Amino acid sequence: MIRKVKQNPRGRWFQQLTPEMAWKQYVGTSVELFVSNFIADGYNSVDEMCQKFARELPMIVDQLFAQNQLDHIAKLLSQYAQEYIAEKGGLDNLDLYSSDELEALFKEITFDLLNSLEIFKKPPK
Repeated sequence: MIRKVKQNPRGRWFQQLTPEMAWKQYVGTSVELFVSNFIADGYNSVDEMCQKFARELPMIVDQLFAQNQLDHIAKLLSQYAQEYIAEKGGLDNLDLYSSDELEALFKEITFDLLNSLEIFKKPPK
């Protein structure tokens, strides 16, 4: 007797993931900020940026993925970013962040995070 293996509903959801859904779920920032960060790290290809991001995704979201899922996510992210860039008329028309602006943004986010953590600090005795 052959038993049918039940499909994981989460797997079906994953296959229905659209480029926009993937971007909102896993990136959550603007294409400009995403691309700016990768350009600052020496990447020039949107495909390479998305592949690198997808490889790091398990550490970012603290979740395990199969390699084919990471490849699928990278493809969807690249599709979303490239469509956005095309709508803007190309990479040269994006309002990208400079290295100084990225550094200032990082410092601001870090400062805000540390201030938020202060509420958990125990008062001195």
